[in-house]
Amino acid sequence: MMWGPWTTIQSHGGSIAFAISYSAIGDTLVMGKVKYFKAKDTQVEEEFRDETTIRTGDVWANVEVCFKGVPLGSTVNGEIG
Repeated sequence: MMWGPWTTIQSHGGSIAFAISYSAIGDTLVMGKVKYFKAKDTQVEEEFRDETTIRTGDVWANVEVCFKGVPLGSTVNGEIG
């Protein structure tokens, strides 16, 4: 029931859009959270399940994700595109 560590999945300069998806290894429900900048001074965190699409602001920054298993932890396979 605790979020795992933040992991950088993309470093970028300028506005970009991409999809993030994941699948749990096992039968545990897994929730994802993504952290990125929508604007120069506006960092957001958004929870998602299975997949999401984001568009970053026109900034130099990292996109990070973390996951939690409900009710137990799990390993996930992730993909960005």
